[in-house]
Amino acid sequence: MRRFTAILITALVTALLIVAHPAQASAPPNAAAASGYQPAAIDWGTCENPTLAFYGAQCGFVVVPLDYQDPEGETIQLAVSRLKHSVPADQYQGIMLVNPGGPGGSGLIYSILSLFVPNGAGAAYDWIGFDPRGVGSSVPSLSCDGSYFSNPRPQYIPYTSSLEKTWLDRSKDYAQACTAAGGELLNHLKTTDSVQDMDSIRAALGEQQLNFYGFSYGSYLGQVYSTLYPDKVRRMVLDGIVNSTRVWYQANLDQDIAFDRNMDVYFKWLAKYDDIYGLGTDWRKIKLDYYIQYAKLTANPAGGFGPDELNDVMLSAGYYVYDWAAIGDAFARLVNDGNYEPLLARYQSGNPQGPGADNGFAIYAATQCTDVQWPQKWRT
Repeated sequence: MRRFTAILITALVTALLIVAHPAQASAPPNAAAASGYQPAAIDWGTCENPTLAFYGAQCGFVVVPLDYQDPEGETIQLAVSRLKHSVPADQYQGIMLVNPGGPGGSGLIYSILSLFVPNGAGAAYDWIGFDPRGVGSSVPSLSCDGSYFSNPRPQYIPYTSSLEKTWLDRSKDYAQACTAAGGELLNHLKTTDSVQDMDSIRAALGEQQLNFYGFSYGSYLGQVYSTLYPDKVRRMVLDGIVNSTRVWYQANLDQDIAFDRNMDVYFKWLAKYDDIYGLGTDWRKIKLDYYIQYAKLTANPAGGFGPDELNDVMLSAGYYVYDWAAIGDAFARLVNDGNYEPLLARYQSGNPQGPGADNGFAIYAATQCTDVQWPQKWRT
């Protein structure tokens, strides 16, 4: 649920986005959200992001209450982008909000998802990317400790009491840093807050209903939105669906099992292409090679690259397939040549250091830890 990509668009999307009937007529600008809050219309301008600017997207902000129970109180700003429909007005299908998951994933770039929907079906919608509250370009953007992912980190597996204490202390320190940095924002980062924000975006755009594309955690946003505001839903595409009855403790355990299965699929794929990667044709041996390298790096982290960093890079293959080849190349260099540099480069590119670098993790933790009651004690 933490990783996200919109590259893998399937025929299912085409089927669900078939242009059939025009969208409902737009409501007057500055319409009220279902919560009763009336957001101002968006002042659209050019986008700072070069990719969004290249494709002609527009960017702006939606001002919403920090606390919807106090609509006249403190406000925050949601960063939004828009790539408008390119079909005649009578074929327009309405707005399509996109959320890539997380929680904590920046969605501002995903208005350009319109261009990747097969058969041109995306052209009938206004695609709306947005950074959820506390995320990315939204204001404020939460960061607790920008050095939290500096490498190498302590071994993930707490096989000694000392390691267990180390991770408990790190977690406590991070939580305290978030308390200091987040303030009142931490009390308003639940899924229901983001769902109300989605409806405020709809209202700010003057639309009676919205379409929504969400994957991973985004599928949970879609489920909650359609439960709270069923009359505001037109069409939804939900991909990689979260089981809403198991959030979030059990859902994370479920995800571990799925990752274990997915990684076996990946090791089998590497074995299929032994002529490219030189790792052998027995996928079980390739899997064993991973654990051998993991053990070596546990004993002797190399140049800032340890077992956690190896795990994080390799686990990307359990999330999506589009960079399987690149991960395979880097892993083969480690196994065959003892060269960890390509894997380290991949880790560092995905985990920059400095202020704001932990934004996604901060929102992930803040949302999951406040959304529902986690067990006070557990054995698993």
